[in-house]
Amino acid sequence: MKYKKTEPIKGVIPRELDSGVAELLDNFSRGIEECVNFGSHILNWDAKIKRGGDENFPPAMLFRHFLELIDSVSILVKNSSVDPCKLILRGALEVYFSLEYIFEKETKDRSMAFLVWHNHKNIKRYKSFDPNQEQGKQMQNSFNKDKLINGINLKNNPKIQQSIANLERLLKTEKFQKGEAEYQRLKNAGEKNPPWYRLFNGPKNIEELATRLNLAGLYEMFYRYWSGPTHGTDIIQGKAFENPSGGTDIIQIRYAKDAQAVTSQSMILLIKVFKLYISNRIPEKQQDFNSWYIASIRDFFQKICSSEQLLNIHR
Repeated sequence: MKYKKTEPIKGVIPRELDSGVAELLDNFSRGIEECVNFGSHILNWDAKIKRGGDENFPPAMLFRHFLELIDSVSILVKNSSVDPCKLILRGALEVYFSLEYIFEKETKDRSMAFLVWHNHKNIKRYKSFDPNQEQGKQMQNSFNKDKLINGINLKNNPKIQQSIANLERLLKTEKFQKGEAEYQRLKNAGEKNPPWYRLFNGPKNIEELATRLNLAGLYEMFYRYWSGPTHGTDIIQGKAFENPSGGTDIIQIRYAKDAQAVTSQSMILLIKVFKLYISNRIPEKQQDFNSWYIASIRDFFQKICSSEQLLNIHR
């Protein structure tokens, strides 16, 4: 495809970084990347173990999702796109809470609760695109009222109907009976869309989940703080300043100021999740982790998490 190239306003979005800043950001990025690389070995070691049972699937897929999220942070940090990393780290922290909860106790029930919830979520999604279902009729009504997509009409799709039938049949099988009964109990009690960790008398929301895990401080310090960028409410603080002439200057896009903090937060989450996952899934690999940590990442980890400011950016 051809297009006419538009040069950016450098004061708004500078594409070329100062060489010193670029070198530091590249180093931050490679540190995160090194951890993700080791995480790929953890995932591979775990996958080679023949465990059997559907309950083993959620922890592995949550760990994979965690690696993918943090890997994207390394890409963004390298390119000085730092603020969007906070959205991703919020998701990664939620995965950490999920893994902590699954491994805390009753791991099989909690993993199956995740699968039951996941299957019901897919059923709801499929039904919302089936014009024969009440959910599909509601979706079509929403389309009709939407000023951008009011020309879209849902069509009868046998594949969607078959997918719904397959998932409903799966939930009736013996291995899903316990979790499905608990899901229906909550639904009958008026909880229409309970999170997966709500099943079996679990917490009602992510804040309660963090409190249950004795991680309320981590929730308050990071998860709640990162909600601003996620919901588009943190768009002023630290982004605009009064200039000497009495006007207002808006900070550039790709502002590297928080790069070290984002990198250290990523590293802390990575190490916590690695330790948690290895101890619960592949404890025989603990020495491999210790050896890697000492030889590959300990010095960088301690340096990046210290009070020393390696990157000094002044507005």
